[in-house]
Amino acid sequence: MELQVGGLKIEFVKVGDRFSHKLTVERDGLWSTILESIEGTDEENWPASPPLQQIVAEPIGKDGRLVLLGVGLSGTGHWSISVDENGSGGLLLDVACRVSGEHGFLGSTWRLSRDWHVSQQEKPCKVGDLILRSNDDRQSIEVSSVHGDLDYENADVTSSSVTLIHAPETRVISKPTGWDLYPKPQRWAVRCRVVA
Repeated sequence: MELQVGGLKIEFVKVGDRFSHKLTVERDGLWSTILESIEGTDEENWPASPPLQQIVAEPIGKDGRLVLLGVGLSGTGHWSISVDENGSGGLLLDVACRVSGEHGFLGSTWRLSRDWHVSQQEKPCKVGDLILRSNDDRQSIEVSSVHGDLDYENADVTSSSVTLIHAPETRVISKPTGWDLYPKPQRWAVRCRVVA
């Protein structure tokens, strides 16, 4: 299942009991991965990304454009996502989780491709927005927070091969701003678009 808008494409692929997804950009007729969701397992109640077990494409509006919709369950949470084109020629990923009682992490976590980095030289539109730049300086993607918080972190990841290799990995994280303990949807959303 995929949706393509303005040189960006999001692809959902079934892995085990859930759908993972990746954001790709077109260059010279080829698609290159920028962000890839970090998924949990069926044993985790509060995974790093929403445990989406169903994804469908639905036509909306008078023009019948397609929107991707997904749902999933884990712990005491019920997750939902909609992926649509936004007014600035990119993609809007809007996620919510209805929870009851105590809960762990809520949010979406993506691994940034090693061919990309978070640019410290290009100024984002507002605080909390990120500019992702290809290492060859040919493309930039703006990731903007529409709801909730958006940030990135560098994590040290250990490979589980015969020889242990420690490699830094950049993760982009979108999550709700604070949360309440009574049943209420917690929402986070990001807008992605090509800016150069």
